[in-house]
Amino acid sequence: MFRRKVYGTLLEWKKESGGQTAAMIEGARRIGKSTIAEEFAKNEYESYILIDFSIASKAIRDLFEDISDLNYLFLQLQLIQTQLRSGFSNCTEKQGLSVGNKIFGIQETRFS
Repeated sequence: MFRRKVYGTLLEWKKESGGQTAAMIEGARRIGKSTIAEEFAKNEYESYILIDFSIASKAIRDLFEDISDLNYLFLQLQLIQTQLRSGFSNCTEKQGLSVGNKIFGIQETRFS
Protein backbone atom coordinates (compact mmCIF):
# COMPACT_ATOMS: atom_id res chain seq x y z
CA MET A 1 0.00 0.00 0.00
CA PHE A 2 1.11 3.53 -0.74
CA ARG A 3 2.21 5.08 2.55
CA ARG A 4 0.70 8.48 3.14
CA LYS A 5 1.91 11.37 5.30
CA VAL A 6 -1.01 10.87 7.66
CA TYR A 7 0.40 7.46 8.63
CA GLY A 8 3.33 9.19 10.34
CA THR A 9 0.92 11.53 12.09
CA LEU A 10 -1.05 8.53 13.36
CA LEU A 11 2.15 6.89 14.65
CA GLU A 12 2.97 10.09 16.51
CA TRP A 13 -0.57 10.24 17.92
CA LYS A 14 -0.31 6.63 19.15
CA LYS A 15 3.01 7.30 20.85
CA GLU A 16 1.97 10.58 22.47
CA SER A 17 -1.60 9.74 23.49
CA GLY A 18 -1.05 6.27 24.88
CA GLY A 19 -4.64 5.43 23.99
CA GLN A 20 -6.11 8.26 26.05
CA THR A 21 -7.40 10.36 23.15
CA ALA A 22 -9.11 9.82 19.83
CA ALA A 23 -7.69 10.65 16.42
CA MET A 24 -9.88 11.93 13.62
CA ILE A 25 -8.93 11.74 9.98
CA GLU A 26 -10.70 14.40 7.94
CA GLY A 27 -10.68 15.01 4.21
CA ALA A 28 -12.57 14.94 0.97
CA ARG A 29 -14.55 11.92 -0.10
CA ARG A 30 -12.79 8.89 -1.62
CA ILE A 31 -9.20 9.86 -0.88
CA GLY A 32 -8.33 6.84 1.29
CA LYS A 33 -9.24 7.88 4.85
CA SER A 34 -10.87 4.54 5.66
CA THR A 35 -8.12 2.60 3.93
CA ILE A 36 -5.33 4.31 5.88
CA ALA A 37 -7.21 3.93 9.19
CA GLU A 38 -7.68 0.21 8.65
CA GLU A 39 -4.11 -0.27 7.43
CA PHE A 40 -2.85 1.57 10.53
CA ALA A 41 -4.99 -0.64 12.76
CA LYS A 42 -3.75 -3.84 11.07
CA ASN A 43 -0.09 -2.83 11.27
CA GLU A 44 0.13 -1.11 14.64
CA TYR A 45 -2.26 -3.06 16.92
CA GLU A 46 -2.71 -6.69 17.87
CA SER A 47 -6.43 -6.45 17.14
CA TYR A 48 -9.00 -3.91 16.05
CA ILE A 49 -12.72 -3.42 15.61
CA LEU A 50 -13.88 -1.72 12.41
CA ILE A 51 -17.36 -0.21 12.47
CA ASP A 52 -18.85 1.23 9.29
CA PHE A 53 -21.85 3.15 10.61
CA SER A 54 -23.34 3.51 7.14
CA ILE A 55 -24.07 -0.24 7.12
CA ALA A 56 -23.92 -1.13 10.85
CA SER A 57 -26.87 -2.95 12.34
CA LYS A 58 -29.29 -1.19 14.66
CA ALA A 59 -27.88 -3.27 17.53
CA ILE A 60 -24.42 -1.79 16.97
CA ARG A 61 -25.69 1.78 16.51
CA ASP A 62 -27.80 1.45 19.67
CA LEU A 63 -24.67 0.64 21.71
CA PHE A 64 -23.50 4.21 21.12
CA GLU A 65 -26.60 5.77 22.69
CA ASP A 66 -24.96 5.48 26.11
CA ILE A 67 -21.18 5.38 26.21
CA SER A 68 -20.79 5.96 29.96
CA ASP A 69 -19.46 2.40 30.44
CA LEU A 70 -16.76 1.86 27.81
CA ASN A 71 -15.89 -1.61 29.10
CA TYR A 72 -19.48 -2.73 28.45
CA LEU A 73 -19.46 -1.05 25.01
CA PHE A 74 -16.30 -2.83 23.87
CA LEU A 75 -17.37 -6.18 25.32
CA GLN A 76 -20.65 -5.95 23.41
CA LEU A 77 -18.85 -4.96 20.20
CA GLN A 78 -16.50 -7.91 20.57
CA LEU A 79 -19.43 -10.25 21.17
CA ILE A 80 -21.22 -9.03 18.05
CA GLN A 81 -18.03 -9.19 15.96
CA THR A 82 -17.29 -12.71 17.22
CA GLN A 83 -20.76 -13.86 16.26
CA LEU A 84 -20.39 -12.34 12.78
CA ARG A 85 -16.84 -13.43 12.04
CA SER A 86 -15.12 -16.47 13.49
CA GLY A 87 -11.49 -16.12 14.41
CA PHE A 88 -11.86 -12.58 15.76
CA SER A 89 -9.30 -11.97 18.49
CA ASN A 90 -10.23 -10.02 21.59
CA CYS A 91 -9.48 -6.33 21.49
CA THR A 92 -7.52 -5.87 24.71
CA GLU A 93 -6.79 -2.62 26.50
CA LYS A 94 -3.71 -0.83 25.13
CA GLN A 95 -3.30 -3.51 22.46
CA GLY A 96 -6.47 -2.89 20.48
CA LEU A 97 -7.98 -0.12 18.41
CA SER A 98 -11.53 0.81 17.42
CA VAL A 99 -12.03 2.41 14.03
CA GLY A 100 -15.31 4.20 13.38
CA ASN A 101 -16.13 4.85 9.76
CA LYS A 102 -18.88 7.13 8.42
CA ILE A 103 -20.03 8.30 11.86
CA PHE A 104 -22.18 11.16 10.58
CA GLY A 105 -25.22 10.44 12.76
CA ILE A 106 -23.41 9.65 15.98
CA GLN A 107 -23.46 12.56 18.44
CA GLU A 108 -20.90 11.40 20.97
CA THR A 109 -18.38 8.72 20.15
CA ARG A 110 -15.04 7.94 21.72
CA PHE A 111 -12.63 5.60 20.01
CA SER A 112 -9.26 4.70 21.43
